Amino acid sequence: MAVFQRSRKWQWIDLISVLLFVCHLGYVVMNWHSLPTAIPIHFTISGDINNYGNKGFLALLPIVSLFLWIPFYLLEKRPHLMNLLNLTEENKARKYREGQWVMNIVKNGCLISFTFINMSLFFYAFEDKAPFGQVFFWSGMFFIGVVVIGPIIVFIQSLRLDFKQ
Repeated sequence: MAVFQRSRKWQWIDLISVLLFVCHLGYVVMNWHSLPTAIPIHFTISGDINNYGNKGFLALLPIVSLFLWIPFYLLEKRPHLMNLLNLTEENKARKYREGQWVMNIVKNGCLISFTFINMSLFFYAFEDKAPFGQVFFWSGMFFIGVVVIGPIIVFIQSLRLDFKQ
């Protein structure tokens, strides 16, 4: 079972993402007692609240985040387990790096976006901090865009390099 070295840059991105996640969890746990029992969990396109749920809903996104982050982390360390297109002995190292980069974008982008979206739900629970909630919500949406667009860019670049060879 081969484990490939990840770059320092990717390790720093992991560290920042995990620290952000842990700080968010700590903040929610410390303020759990002050949360109302019913919190807003769904909004219209204009930002109006149209559904409420139990405050336990705030535990859902962190759990989903971990269930996504951990397998992607393990897969990033073992890129030979990925199903990569047009893999040859000549381009194996490049393809593995590209696969690792995509895994890093997806795992950390999901972790950050879910953390920001969860933080927005937390702030929406306190009506006086709703503008703060919007900032976190749109930041989360930005990272979802990164998760979708980042791998597409890597894939297109990889195809271009494949056709040059």
